[in-house]
Amino acid sequence: MQKRGQGSKAALIDVNKAIGACKRCKDWQGALLLLQGLAAQNLQADVISYTAAIGACEKSGRWQQGLRLLHEVFASGLQPNAITFTAALALCDKSGRWEEALALLAQCGLLRLQADLALLNAAMSACAKGSWTCALELLAGAGRRSVQTDLISANACVSACAKAVQWQQALWILAGMEPKRLEPDVITYSAAVSALESEWELALHFLRLGKPNAITYNSAITALGACSQWRLALELIREMPSRHVRATTVTHNAAITACERASEWQRAFRAFLRLLQGSEGSPEGSNKGAAEADVVTLNAALSAASHAAEWQQAPGGLFLEVWGGFWAVRLASPDSPDVVILF
Repeated sequence: MQKRGQGSKAALIDVNKAIGACKRCKDWQGALLLLQGLAAQNLQADVISYTAAIGACEKSGRWQQGLRLLHEVFASGLQPNAITFTAALALCDKSGRWEEALALLAQCGLLRLQADLALLNAAMSACAKGSWTCALELLAGAGRRSVQTDLISANACVSACAKAVQWQQALWILAGMEPKRLEPDVITYSAAVSALESEWELALHFLRLGKPNAITYNSAITALGACSQWRLALELIREMPSRHVRATTVTHNAAITACERASEWQRAFRAFLRLLQGSEGSPEGSNKGAAEADVVTLNAALSAASHAAEWQQAPGGLFLEVWGGFWAVRLASPDSPDVVILF
């Protein structure tokens, strides 16, 4: 009897390892099949089984299946641990269900589970998607839980402030990082620049700190556009190659929109033309991976054109025409054949 029990335990460990492998491979279906197949082997799933399966669902973006598994844990009479709740909170983060994340955190308290840093960070990240106030409350209350927050905590909350354009609160979080000896990274600065949409001078200050990436530049150019600082926006896009940062479609769209908002329609069209030619924001002599125009780009170009008296022809041989019910952007150049984009 004892040997049978030991054999069952060893078999369950093997299945749990297989479910963990499915998690690493983002194979949520395989994880669920293994979990469901335990009964056929006369094995009872334990908390480790469910936690690994929930993690597989989280890695695969299947939040509904993952939360269903959490309910099964309670229904089966098992006691979930902090790791189980952390996996479930990550599901809430991926699905934007911040209210459910708070409910799960409260449930941890009812079960007298000690919230650790990973669990709190998952809850803050989930709240950052929908409630900046809740994210900051969790950050401020971490000390009462005897949890020392880290860079992930700060970045989640600065990102929450950025989404809500709460730049004062974002600066408060940044100020609190130094006493904790936390070094801001590119995520911190990018989120801070995004939060400073209405404070372009501060946005430029944070852009110069650290090593910016395309996201940081995109946030800064967007902030400049919102404040009608189109000249500075164009200067930023021109300096990107010297800092080894490649402009993206979002970068060009932000610059075009900045010009359009300031009624600088000719400059907006020139920026659009440079995007089509791939001549700006990329390392010199290289168009590899160059940004391409999308619907947002074309809408911004059309919006700029609508403000122009001679809207049918823009500088540089760029024409807007109607071809068979489609709008067309035609680039006419004496050195190359016409380039036409239909939309």
